[in-house]
Amino acid sequence: MRLLLGVIALLTLASSSACGTSLSYIQTAPRPPGMHTRSGDQVAVLMAGKPNRPYTEIGIIESQQESIWSEDSKAAIVAEMREYAGQYGCDAILIFSGNDATVVSGGQGYTSSHTLVGYRASCIVYTQPVQAAAPPALAASSCIPNSTQLCNGPGACRGAQSCNADGRSFTPCDCGVKPATASPY
Repeated sequence: MRLLLGVIALLTLASSSACGTSLSYIQTAPRPPGMHTRSGDQVAVLMAGKPNRPYTEIGIIESQQESIWSEDSKAAIVAEMREYAGQYGCDAILIFSGNDATVVSGGQGYTSSHTLVGYRASCIVYTQPVQAAAPPALAASSCIPNSTQLCNGPGACRGAQSCNADGRSFTPCDCGVKPATASPY
């Protein structure tokens, strides 16, 4: 009984302490003079292309759900990236790839896998003064270009699909199984 309570306590601690998203910053260039922190709602999110004004990349931001118990949605992960980027003075983040990881677990006759969702983005700073405007909004897009995700295909098969290069839709679910053909006999 004591062992069972210990296991339950450990699982509760693990699930309560690992329910979010981890973020990291890698500096790729010196920060320009005069940069200041800003709130996340002042950081633009770009996904489908580079900004149409001069900029410089100063860093890379990586995000990923911390565990299979993470409750952060994709939108929450991007919102956390915006807040984090604001701490480094980024004017915008340019999301250029997914940063998903697959966690496989199992024991005594079963195996399960979970995808920890994440993204990689460039932290960019505009090289010309920002004109006063409404706070930037999330770019209209359905998915991260060239990212992949698990899916259920024909006959409820488990497979994968990729986001198209334009970020507007996913490819059909590919389960890697060719349909059976009728025997000529």
